Amino acid sequence: THTDRHTPTAFNHDKLCRSVLTLVPESMPDTLLRFYQDHNIQFFQFGVPGNKEPFVDIPDDVIVKALEVLLDVRNHPVVIHCNKGKHRTGCLVGCLRKIQNWSHTAICDEYCRFSFPKSRALDQQFIELFDISVVRFVPKYKPAWLL
Repeated sequence: THTDRHTPTAFNHDKLCRSVLTLVPESMPDTLLRFYQDHNIQFFQFGVPGNKEPFVDIPDDVIVKALEVLLDVRNHPVVIHCNKGKHRTGCLVGCLRKIQNWSHTAICDEYCRFSFPKSRALDQQFIELFDISVVRFVPKYKPAWLL
């Protein structure tokens, strides 16, 4: 039988992920959660509100927890997603790039490429001001790309 390559079944057969990390605060469908469980895919949910003016901010502690999942090879490979893969995912990946010692210019360039045409200055400011010193990881399980 033909299976669309975007279906969860085809995705899992490719063994492309061990973990899924979502940044949406809404509940996931039970069928999806069962699929993850049936296929031994770890599911991490860190509900992050959109970083929109005037009074909604991304909580630093939630990003710290999500980064700690990403910095543990036992969770790799990890699929990261939010609703559109632009703003919340962009902030998380931007903070990860900061941990990887990317320059702020390179981080913002990558963020803008993936969030275009709706890049948010508040997201870039969040990444710039994010304190990576509070992120912890177990050296034994750190990824090889983390120097």
